[in-house]
Amino acid sequence: MATFEYSFYLLSGLTLLMLSGDKLVETAIQMARYWKVPASIVAVTIIAAGTSAPELVTSLVAGIKGKGDIAIGNVIGSNIFNILAVGGLSLLMQPSGRLGNAFMSAIFLVCATLLFYYCLHDLNLSSFEGSLLLVGLITFIVTSFFLQKQDDLEGDLAAENPHFSKTLLFFIASLSGLI
Repeated sequence: MATFEYSFYLLSGLTLLMLSGDKLVETAIQMARYWKVPASIVAVTIIAAGTSAPELVTSLVAGIKGKGDIAIGNVIGSNIFNILAVGGLSLLMQPSGRLGNAFMSAIFLVCATLLFYYCLHDLNLSSFEGSLLLVGLITFIVTSFFLQKQDDLEGDLAAENPHFSKTLLFFIASLSGLI
């Protein structure tokens, strides 16, 4: 009976994860339209943070339980996956003429990985090193914002969303589902 129960929990969790991730992307794009912000900026900030929420929660729980090595492994494994799978597919799927920004993102990701590796050379992450990594994240977001041209917004992307409160509610619900 326990096997069926665990299988049910696993399938339910995966279903909730897929539905929440899909709705998070949809509502984040609607929010970008409402604020007239390029969708790529929303992808770099809101969607990236939202899809990293399960990893953040896992790392926080591991840290609270004194299992910091699980948190570090979670970060490293996620980074490897992002570089190889997400980064690789993004570079392959870029329309012609837009490879520069994707390539710049890949460079930032590799540099962040190398910086993280350097910070862990003594198997300890200090507050200074954590702050350094946070500054790197902020630099990446700001650089991405300035590299992205506002004219990338198509006419329909700048349309107003008359139901912004509903969009925000679905965004919060989908983020909660991811967590």
